[in-house]
Amino acid sequence: MTGFLFAALTGLFFGLQGSYSRYISKKLSFFALTCATILSAIPVLMIFLYSTGIPQIDVAPFLLATLTSFTFNLFAIPLFFRALSVSPLYLTMPFTAFTPLFLVPIAWLTLGEWPDKSGFAGIFLILAGVYFIYLRDQDWLSPFRGLMKESGSRYMLIVAVLWSVSGTVEKNAVLASSAAFYGLTVHILLAICFTGYLFIRQPQELASIKRFPKQLLIMSLISGLMVICQLTALTMLPVSYVLSFKRSGILVSIALGYWFLNEPDPRRNLTGAFMDVIGAILLML
Repeated sequence: MTGFLFAALTGLFFGLQGSYSRYISKKLSFFALTCATILSAIPVLMIFLYSTGIPQIDVAPFLLATLTSFTFNLFAIPLFFRALSVSPLYLTMPFTAFTPLFLVPIAWLTLGEWPDKSGFAGIFLILAGVYFIYLRDQDWLSPFRGLMKESGSRYMLIVAVLWSVSGTVEKNAVLASSAAFYGLTVHILLAICFTGYLFIRQPQELASIKRFPKQLLIMSLISGLMVICQLTALTMLPVSYVLSFKRSGILVSIALGYWFLNEPDPRRNLTGAFMDVIGAILLML
């Protein structure tokens, strides 16, 4: 039961992270937001590691999984915030449900696995949910034109591809060390790269981070707690269960986008997002 609680909290914090990132993207550039989010989560993760202690580390599998996750997130995380900065939540967050969809060809090529009937139903629901969100005025081609027009949706599709790989190796890294140790390690590696890039290429953006201490404190708590809950849940539950709960955060972000950011048509968007979440669950289980 504890594992399911942490998984449910992961979904809640994922939804909060998406909606709050969209809110503060009006004050920070997407790369400054990326850097600030990673940096602000580190103190929370340090406290988490201090409370749990340094674990015994199975070095070889830990290094392989951590470096794989780090490499893919090096591109996925900036693209995630780029998507949120240029497009509304209801046109970006639902595409994170495509992560399990992109695992299908990987599983087929590497393991010879193919979805069963519930898996194909999940694929249909994921695609139908996004189509329904984009559908406007009974124009059946509007979803295709909308996807071509909305750069944030395309960015988030790429994020889903990258996360389909990184998400599968995170559990190996956690089991080879601990949730706290892996989370802190990968965040420090990402922080060094993102901060170094801003310091060399965009020093003015790095300086802009200091102007929003209150917002960054809130982001620190949201991002840090999301990572802690997700990695802790991975030690207790299969990856598919944890990611299923995490995708439920799509509904949270769309609801918050309507209430606080004046995004339109909540019934349609929540209905489509609900289809995406159920589809992701069917595909992953």
